[in-house]
Parts: sequence; structure tokens; C-alpha cells
Amino acid sequence: MSDDLLERMKAAIAQAAAREWRTPAHEETNLATVSHEDLGLDPSNYNDPLVRRIYEAQSDPLPLVPIELKQKPNWVRWKLEQADGRLTKVPYQLNGTKASSTDPATWNKYEDVVNNAVISEAEGVGIMTDGSFVGFDLDGCRNPATGEITEWAQRVINTLGAYTEITPSGYGVRVYAIGQLPDGARRFSIATAAGFGDKVGIECYSERRYFAVTGKRVGTASGMESANVGQAHQLCGHINREFPSEKRALFASFKGDDGGSSVVYAKKPNLILASKLYVLMNGKITSNRPFVIEDDGGKVEAPSQSEADMSLATLLAMKHGDDPEQIDSDFRESTLYRPKWDRLAEHTIAKAMETAKKFAEKPTPIVVAPAGETSTIDLSDENQIPEFNSSVITGIYSDIVNVAVGGTTIPPQFAFLNAKVYLGARMAGKVTFEGLDCDSSYYGVAIGITGTSKGESWRRTFEKVLNPPELTELKPHLKIIYSADSGAGLKDAFFEPPNELPIVCYIDEVTTLGHKAGEKKNPEILDTIIELADSHHISRVLAKRGKQKSSKTHDNARLSVYACGQDGPAFMSAFAGRTKLGLFDRLYPEFSGPIEAGDLPEIKQSEIVALHSKIAAMNFNCKMTISSDTKSKLEDFWKSQPGDVRRKVRFKKYLMLDMYMAAFGRGVTVAEPEDLDVAIKIFKRQMVIRQVCFTGEVPDRVGFYTSKIKAIVEVMRRELNSGKAVAQVARSIRDFETMTHAFRDNELHTFERAWKSMSEHVTQVAVAAGNGHKYEKWVPTPYEDEMWLPAA
Repeated sequence: MSDDLLERMKAAIAQAAAREWRTPAHEETNLATVSHEDLGLDPSNYNDPLVRRIYEAQSDPLPLVPIELKQKPNWVRWKLEQADGRLTKVPYQLNGTKASSTDPATWNKYEDVVNNAVISEAEGVGIMTDGSFVGFDLDGCRNPATGEITEWAQRVINTLGAYTEITPSGYGVRVYAIGQLPDGARRFSIATAAGFGDKVGIECYSERRYFAVTGKRVGTASGMESANVGQAHQLCGHINREFPSEKRALFASFKGDDGGSSVVYAKKPNLILASKLYVLMNGKITSNRPFVIEDDGGKVEAPSQSEADMSLATLLAMKHGDDPEQIDSDFRESTLYRPKWDRLAEHTIAKAMETAKKFAEKPTPIVVAPAGETSTIDLSDENQIPEFNSSVITGIYSDIVNVAVGGTTIPPQFAFLNAKVYLGARMAGKVTFEGLDCDSSYYGVAIGITGTSKGESWRRTFEKVLNPPELTELKPHLKIIYSADSGAGLKDAFFEPPNELPIVCYIDEVTTLGHKAGEKKNPEILDTIIELADSHHISRVLAKRGKQKSSKTHDNARLSVYACGQDGPAFMSAFAGRTKLGLFDRLYPEFSGPIEAGDLPEIKQSEIVALHSKIAAMNFNCKMTISSDTKSKLEDFWKSQPGDVRRKVRFKKYLMLDMYMAAFGRGVTVAEPEDLDVAIKIFKRQMVIRQVCFTGEVPDRVGFYTSKIKAIVEVMRRELNSGKAVAQVARSIRDFETMTHAFRDNELHTFERAWKSMSEHVTQVAVAAGNGHKYEKWVPTPYEDEMWLPAA
């Protein structure tokens, strides 16, 4: 403690309490028990070192931060690091690994995060947005030397009337409010002359972002309640137009004639781009990954919407010439417009105009490229899937998983899935759920490469623990069948005694099921599986004694599934021709990356017996309900989901079913917020699994290989656009046959049909070897804004 600070502290204490008590000269002041008011200090004056020392001694380094934020388990730490040539606040978990704004499993409680945390301009703590609050980031609105705040920022602060604090840089402020952001822009550029520093603007987010929290309050507002979030958002747009950024003002000053015509021609013979421009402007987005937009007469595909945005901007630049305002205006009228465009428009338009000028007015030739080392293509996006959060395994599920795979390296998520399939099958038709018109039968699918113990999890969890043959005194509660050779055979299994029991179908390898269900074999297998997902009524008509027939019906046919597959394409291939029937929506996926080999300890018989005693005590004839608080929280969460998710009725059913299953596992019949929290964690991770593994519609085997070829072509396109040489990226037809597994699976005839359908998407090149021999290979046909293909 400095001498100056010590003297100030003593003087303040003496002045505040001289009439009541006197501090003996030999006693030290306990800052942990002294209030700011005792010392006559302003508790909001965080610049006063004595104020900071008292806060630090009282263990809460951010005492002014609203309790509404502190109660959220959304906290992380951050460090200022160099990334992509600029300083960035990188979020971290407590274990030192990076945190993600889309993975709540990487967040933590406030008290754990701030404990021993360093809070400065270079590092500190932050909070992830989860849709329950909004952060308005007002950059460049504050003079760090004087504390002056610009008039436009003060308007936003006053409109919100919520807790406001200084940002780590000191140049901005941030307002936290509870409310709903309307649709529209999330980022508003502002002229640097209207603020302080070189970064002036407004950003507002309520999800998939994080904010660095300082606790340096501005003003007197201490809470987050605000009824004016929508009004404040509208005000941001007014400020954006009132103080246009320098680049936008420069664009507005450009003049140019309409150098293009109403029909834009490609730089390839006989290919008119008018249709592509029309589709990008007016079509309907039918897929986000890969990005697909189509109308009745055409379709445009791209790896993501960012590439489609650039393609449209380039086409508009070819049409309008050097007229950025017209390009921007047309783009905002297109189907592709989204709030993100406000942030990217200036850079995208500038690049599009530059590309339009360079594009040569001649056909794309067959070129000779120098030979080079061929690059390796990885088609897997599985690294995007978050790690499994074992905190979702609660109640009886935790007991089952611990007995079955405890002490092993078997992924607990697979054993958890086995447990839900088992209990769900036993509950089906007996337990009802408030607000749900479906039963608890799961179509669980375990996704992971060979060696991830998908099958071993089934054997230990289902066969040894949940349905052990040794415990003959256990009453059978379900029947297990191992795959099925036909739809008729699957139906017949329900009529075999005991015919009142539900069936769990175990599929060791989904590819095998796909081969059995081929068009020329037994396609009704998949039809029956789809049918039993929605209906529990089946009938069989049997030939008997010549022309006489007999029929039998079953009104309580409950089917659950546990199917294993190496990756998403394995399921796409197996279910080719059934995706338009919504089969992928019916599947309940779980995933694991590679694992290390480990021990498989013997499961103790006593533990199995004890576990079944617990299961026997559970109520398998009840009605599950939902508390009012949980119902409100559920609706708020569902409203926060993107429109394409909300339109998937089955997704909400699985979310609610997981909530009820969590409550059931705890031995209660009323779902509480803690059960919904478990379901939300599962749901968020599962949406990523679906996005990565179930990528689109597959009409048939030709369509399957077409989708595989497209995936390879788009990876090649990204490599070429990143600067790799054509010779490194180019592939022969045999390369494509190998990479799609058509050669391995002896389906070259099907591959050939798929290859022909892709002819417009690939361009032939001749790659010269060291001996001068030229090899025929293929690369993606360049888009209008791609310049990597060399001239002939």
C-alpha cells in the first residue's frame, strides 16, 4: 500500500467517525468489513484506488454488475491476443482451453470465473449471450481522458435506461438490457468524426456472442429491465444514417452509367447468367449447408451463403458497373439480404467491382498446368461438433451409464443413448406427456468411425445390464431383434409371443440395412420403419389355401431403434430415396470422435441386481406434466430458435421428450427448469450433429454419389480460392471414384450416371508430368468471381 493511499484512508476514517469512535494507532483497518459510505466514498467511482481496494478485499471484483447477469452460468475469461493481424479478445474456459459462444458446456458460474481472475485492459472476464438479454456495444463514443460521452450514444443509453458500463478500451460503453431484439441489422457503422478513436459504431446482439465485462458503471441505472429495446434498435438505424461512415459517403459520391444490360452473359459460350441472377435475386433458400437457392426454373448452389453473396454482388457489378449504390440497393431487394450484409456490404461490393473489371470476355479453356503434389481433401466437418457434456446424464441414467461403461473408454453418450432407448421403449404407450402427442420411442443412431465402441456400448449397456439373460427371474419388458431382412419380417416380429411387448431393433451397421433396402431388393424395410415412427397400427395379409387370404392386425406396435453408422454419409446412403419423407428428422443422433483403447472390466452381478431394483421402483404408468415456470422458459427458448428450426415439429418433440425423460429419470412426474436445462444442452449439440451429418436430400443412389461429388468439388474450390495451384488440386475420374467409395463398393455404373449429371460443374485440365506426358484431370468450373484458372 502506497504512503499516499494509506494517509488518505486514515484521514477519511477519522473524518467520518471522529465523534463516535477513534481507531487506535496500532490497529489496521479491515477493508473487508468497511463500507464506502463509512469512508465517505462514491462506490461507483471505480477510478479511485481506495474504492477498488475495498471491492477487492470484499471478494467481488465487479460489485456493480447487475445480479441478473451474475446469476447466469454464462461466464468466461478472456485474453487480448493477436489474431488475423489484429488484437482480439479471445474467450477461455477455466481449464485454459478456448470457450465457444455456441457451446454452453464451455461456460461457467460467475463466482468461479472471477475467483483469482485478473481484470485489466489486456485480460478479464466476460459473459456469453444466450438469448435472454441484449448487449448494445457503443464503440468510439467516449473520450477516455475526460469521460465525455457523445450525444448520439447518450440517446441510446437514455432510451434503454439500463445498466451501462465502460468497455475495456475506455473508448466505448456497453448497455445490458432484458428485451427482444427485432429482426434487422445488428451492426451500424458511424463516421469516425462523430466519435473518438478510429473505431466508431454500434453493435447489438442477444445470442452467439460474448461481451467483456468491466463493472465500471456509467450513470445510476443498476438493473437490466428495459421496455425499449426495439425503440433503441430503431434509433441505431437513425444514427447510422445521420452519421454515415466515410466509405459509405464515398460510395454515394460515385457516378457511372449502367454499363450492363438486363441480361448478364457468362464468360463461357452458350451459358447465360440471367437465370442465375434471377434465382439469386428472387429464389427460395432451401438449404443452408450446402447453401442452395432455387426457383421453378433453376438452382444455384454454394458451400455457404457467403460465397452466394459474393456471386450475386459480382453479377450485379457486371450489370451496373462502378455504381456501388445501385449494387447495394439491388442486393438489399434480393432473397440473400440479411442483417450481416450491413457489416460486409462495403468490402464485398468493392471486391465484386474489382473482379467484374478483371473478368475476361472469353471462354474458359482447357489449360495445361505444371505438375505438383496433389493436396489431401478432408470432407469431414465433424470437428465442428462440440464435446459431449456429461452433466446431462442425471438420475437413473447416471446409474445405468456408471454400471455399464464405468472404468472404460466407451463414450458415455452412447451408453446414455442406450439407456434412453431402453427406458423410452418401456414407457411407450404407458406414460403420457403434457403437450406431446407422441410416445417415448427413440430412433437412436450412434455415429462414429470404426473403433468408437458403438456396438460394445450396446452389448454392455443393453444386453449385459438392462436386459441380462442371467437374471431369469426378471419379467421381460421388451423384445429385441437384430436388424430385419424385410418389412414383412419386421411386422411379423410384433405378432410373435409375447405379442404385447414393444420391440427394440438393433442395427449393427446401417450400411448393411441400406443394401438390404435397395430398390431391387426390399425397399419396404425402410418404409416400415418410417411407418412405425408415427403409427402403432399394423396389419399383415397372408396367403392361405390357394386364393383365400387371412389378415391380422396389431394396434400397439411400438418400435424403437438403435442403429450404428460410421458417418453421416453412411446414413444418407442407407436411407437414399427416403429423406423427403422426413426420415432424418425422426432420427435421434449421437456422436463420438475417435477414442483410445481401454479396459473392459467385468460388470458385477450385484450392481446389475441393485440397478434393476431401482428401475422396478419407477412409475411406468403415469402422466408427465410441466411446471408453469418451465413451460414459460421452454416457449422463450423455442421462440429464440431460427425459423427453419422452429418449422421442424419433430425437433421440438424431441426437445420436450428429453425434458420429460430427465424428470422421469429423477423419479418425478413434473418437469422442472433443471430438466429443461438438460434437454436444451442436448438439443443444441444435437442440432450441430444434424447439420454436419445429415446434410441434405438424397433421392436415390445416383443422388447419393452426386452429393458426394459435389462435396469434393466444393472442397477443391475452396482450396483453389485459397491460393493452391491447379495441379495440386486437380483430380482424375479415378480419384473421384475412389474418394466416393464407388470403386470400393462396386458401384461404378451408378457413379457414371452421377458424374454425367455434374458435367457443368467441372472443367477439364491437362496436368503435365515431369516426363512431359499430360494427364486428363478435372477442377471445379469457376464462378464468375473466381480468377484462379490460368489462361490457355
